[in-house]
Amino acid sequence: MYRDRCDEWVLRAFGTAWMFDRVMLAVPEEAYASIYANRVEQLCRSIGKIRRSARLPSVEVRHVYVDPLDPKDSAALARLAP
Repeated sequence: MYRDRCDEWVLRAFGTAWMFDRVMLAVPEEAYASIYANRVEQLCRSIGKIRRSARLPSVEVRHVYVDPLDPKDSAALARLAP
């Protein structure tokens, strides 16, 4: 899911970054984190070419591992469920 929806999540993060000073995308696998980070860099370069005087959105990508079998992590994931 993270690989297939990379563009969608990155674009949402950039949209959110126009309203907030800093946006962080937490990605559960390191391989996907590098894919997301590359996409963020590409978009920052593109935006920089278009809007030289405006502030660029601050979007960061971080790898955050959550073990679904760890009771502490499982409880946190359960609270996120609708």
